[in-house]
Amino acid sequence: MRSLLVLSFALLLPRPTAAQADSSVAGLKVRDSTVVLADGRTFVPGLRQLRAHGVLDGKGAYVVLSGFGCEDCDAVRSVYVMRFGQYLNWSKRPWPPVFAYPGTIRDTENLVVARSRLFFGACGDESTAMVIQFASTRRSGQGWTDSIHVAALKADTLVTKSSAHSAARLTRALQRVSEGVCVELAPNHRQVESE
Repeated sequence: MRSLLVLSFALLLPRPTAAQADSSVAGLKVRDSTVVLADGRTFVPGLRQLRAHGVLDGKGAYVVLSGFGCEDCDAVRSVYVMRFGQYLNWSKRPWPPVFAYPGTIRDTENLVVARSRLFFGACGDESTAMVIQFASTRRSGQGWTDSIHVAALKADTLVTKSSAHSAARLTRALQRVSEGVCVELAPNHRQVESE
């Protein structure tokens, strides 16, 4: 009898399906492959297995999304900073800023080959809205190359740049997270085949 009650209860719980795929975060919702802002505006960015992570500028002009830029390909999940309404078209430039999804990547021998952390919001010394990624990749041999990749909102345009790693900038981003004006995207640890 007890098993029957547990089974009945389990059957009543809602179960997500691929067609249902509805999630929401910080003023954004995703329904299947459509992004919905809090004010009801919608757009289809052209990403597969779409996830919304937040609004970059507080106005909804730029959104931070992740997904796959192609279907039935060997791509990995990436983070995209897209203007609201923009459709990803790889044959048409300029492309939106694309970042590796944060986390640790291991090869088939379980050796760490890359690791990164990604933040978005007002994550620097100034209040400029940005996406900033701190990345480390293994060089041939045993050394590492550390770098920072940024897409910052200047006026109504995203400006991208890369620079050498800075512990002070990482510390500042973490401080801004604790202040509630910057968000760290949760990492996804994965294993890939080595070349």
